[in-house]
Amino acid sequence: MKGHIKAIIIVFIILIIYTVLVYIYATGKNKLEVKEEPKQVNPEPNNPDDNTEIKDYDLNVVLFNRVFLGYKDGKWYENPSYDYTSKNFDFYSNGDKYSNMGLVYTDRWYVMDKEKNFVDYDNGFLAINNTKDYTAIPYKEEQLSSTNRSDIESFLQSKGLNYNYDTLKKIVMSYDLNRDGIRDDIYVLSNLFLEDYSGYDKTFAFAFVKTLNQNVLLFEDSYNAIDAVSICDPYIEGIIGVDSTNALIIGCEYYSEGGTKYMLYKLDSKNATKLLETKAN
Repeated sequence: MKGHIKAIIIVFIILIIYTVLVYIYATGKNKLEVKEEPKQVNPEPNNPDDNTEIKDYDLNVVLFNRVFLGYKDGKWYENPSYDYTSKNFDFYSNGDKYSNMGLVYTDRWYVMDKEKNFVDYDNGFLAINNTKDYTAIPYKEEQLSSTNRSDIESFLQSKGLNYNYDTLKKIVMSYDLNRDGIRDDIYVLSNLFLEDYSGYDKTFAFAFVKTLNQNVLLFEDSYNAIDAVSICDPYIEGIIGVDSTNALIIGCEYYSEGGTKYMLYKLDSKNATKLLETKAN
């Protein structure tokens, strides 16, 4: 009797082991045979801030440091994949305009007309290919008046900064930036890359607009020691007016190989808005 029961127990254990092995084999085989379905990636909705969604800009703008901008329906965009070859541009530099110009880049930008006559230019320029009317005002050096000096000194004093007016880099451009019928004074100041730092206790850089007797700050950067590496040196590239807005383009160059960044601003009454910022390395 005991032998019979023992035999039954052994058979029962064998059946359990067999069942477990069959289950493991079956489930493992199914896993091998089941093919993983490819993941469905839902397309992102059209994003007005995504340059890849826009094929044809109303304006295509080329800047000196190989920065490409696009304008469409009231907004400015970076356009790094822009193909400027075989295009005609209005070319602006130092207050001069040249129409129907071609651009070629090798070690630098070369600008030429249809007869392959090259145009000499200073470092900064605006080159615009357009399907919409616009106005462009490239920066051209202006002489500073006593009023300009008063504005600059008042601004720096409000910042609590020590300065030497004679060695300070100071740029002014007068233009009706907010389209209210009154000319505004656009200022760029910095004490970077000076030969003589006497009178200064820190490095600084500013861009601001004097409009209706009020200073509207666009850009500021400062460092607590005389250190030209840490901040960038600003300048005015120009203004592009399209639709109902003037876009002021400020370039800012970092020391050595740090690259150049560009900032686009608009002025509404007494308030400034940054439209775009991009950097060229």
